[in-house]
Amino acid sequence: MVYWDQPSEAGQAGAMLATSKDGLSWTKDPCGAVFTEHNDAFTVLPRDEEYLMYQTRLEDWPDKPYSDNLDKMRRVQSLRRSKDLRQWTPQEVFLRPDAKDKPETEFYLMKAFRYGYGVLGLLMKYYADPALPGKHSAIRRNELMVSRDGIAWERPFRETDIGFWSYADPFEHGNSLNFVIWKDGGMSIVSYARNRLVAVAAGQEEGHFMTKSFKDPVLPIQIDANASDGWIETQLFDTQGKPIEGLESQRVENVDAPELPLTFGASQTPLRLSGEYCLQFRLKNAKIFAVVAGSGD
Repeated sequence: MVYWDQPSEAGQAGAMLATSKDGLSWTKDPCGAVFTEHNDAFTVLPRDEEYLMYQTRLEDWPDKPYSDNLDKMRRVQSLRRSKDLRQWTPQEVFLRPDAKDKPETEFYLMKAFRYGYGVLGLLMKYYADPALPGKHSAIRRNELMVSRDGIAWERPFRETDIGFWSYADPFEHGNSLNFVIWKDGGMSIVSYARNRLVAVAAGQEEGHFMTKSFKDPVLPIQIDANASDGWIETQLFDTQGKPIEGLESQRVENVDAPELPLTFGASQTPLRLSGEYCLQFRLKNAKIFAVVAGSGD
């Protein structure tokens, strides 16, 4: 375990190590601080043969729009790496607010965890309160981010407040993915169906979208979808936007299934197509959680 402490009044605060055989009784590692730093906000993600540490860092911000308890400073997210939890690289800033964020946005905390074939991140966004100059603000929003490797991150849900943040890794129980959060003075659980944390959704008004192109798909393609009170219609197109001849559009309705095969009129026997294709979806009163072509891409 990597934890934060100040060993003595004279010692510098920093990241320490502790070990345990059962997760209950812990022994402090005598090596002392593995690095010293004033900011104790961090989480750790094991990745391949190394560890990634996402740590808050303070940057100079002379034109900060509103003053708070850290005037003229901005909170951003940095990355450290380690092979053994003892030797860590210096902080490297990898995530700052950009022009699409509100001018007063700061990135307060980040939590990364494995999900499906990649990594998801919970990003706590912080905004100084103009009504409370010089004070720490209580204005925060929480954003879900995505990454394939835990290093390069995308922010497709920046306009959506996921509504919670947690230091802890989520855990599976039954058919649900669960987050332990702090709310209203106590510990609470936020639960989602397994592999259904995010979705493309449409209500009473029909919606539609086209996937990015993918090469040499294997039919049947599968979707994880809930259309128990609606319908989903799919069609395969080439990269020029023309429907593929010989393959029919497919419509499913009144069904909720994690592995729903899309054959487009072809046999259920796996069929490999050669070339690049896109999938078009039309849906109403339905949610699509995943599209899986071939081996899981």
